Amino acid sequence: MRSFNIRYFIKEGIKNIFRNKAVSFNSILTISLALLVFSIFLLISSNIRLVIENWENSADITIYLKDNIPENKIAEMKDKLSEEEFIKTVKFISKEEALKNFSEDEDIKQLIEILEENPLPNILEVYFIKDRKTSENITLLREKLRGFQEIEDVQSRSEIAKILYTSKMLGLILSVVFLFLAMLISSNTIKLTVLSKQTEIEIMKLVGATSLFIKLPFITEGIIKGVMSALVSIFFLYLFYFILNISFDFSYLITVNFISFRQIVLIIFTGGLIGCIGALLTLRKFLKF
Repeated sequence: MRSFNIRYFIKEGIKNIFRNKAVSFNSILTISLALLVFSIFLLISSNIRLVIENWENSADITIYLKDNIPENKIAEMKDKLSEEEFIKTVKFISKEEALKNFSEDEDIKQLIEILEENPLPNILEVYFIKDRKTSENITLLREKLRGFQEIEDVQSRSEIAKILYTSKMLGLILSVVFLFLAMLISSNTIKLTVLSKQTEIEIMKLVGATSLFIKLPFITEGIIKGVMSALVSIFFLYLFYFILNISFDFSYLITVNFISFRQIVLIIFTGGLIGCIGALLTLRKFLKF
């Protein structure tokens, strides 16, 4: 296809957008919102993956102990837990040591100073042997821990991972629903353009224009709308990310990263694909030639 034809299709696509400014603006805004949901899913998903990767060196099970437990009792608990063949090591962290670690963050340090006492508990961190980290062994250990009256609470990393995974799947489902709605909206706006140009289309057919030549400007219009929507959604995603970072300090828990360049390209590609498919759906229904 020659270069002047490509320029013609792009020019006609842009003309179609400006021919129905109000409808096109509402379409781009709505598709942008759908892509923003998808973009937020990518942002959360990539950071959840980083959290899980960072957990490789953290405790598999964290045991929160009640206050005022004698040191000999804690040592006894450590020995009993270490007897399990799938346990690699059991590490005790006193509330004083935990306070010292948390106090490195200025915001938490100020909060602790307001409380005027150490609110943190003594904890035992349990590390499994790498190839013995199974749900059966975790369940077995949790059953054993029920026999200790000194325990306040038990937190398993696998349980948190399961919650994060469920949240990720719900985000994916929500994203797919919104992207489908965006495709329908794109299709409807292209339909309005097709209907408004029926006479022009009939003239083009009479002078011998091919089916592809007539349809391509509408497909280009859909792609341009999709790409514009993607760029708008990326802008608002960065705004959301920026406000989140200046409003809340997550540094003591996790470093929240923005989406990668590859994910940005994916969002732009998805936007263009939505616009393209939306246009094809309309053309298939209203231009049957």
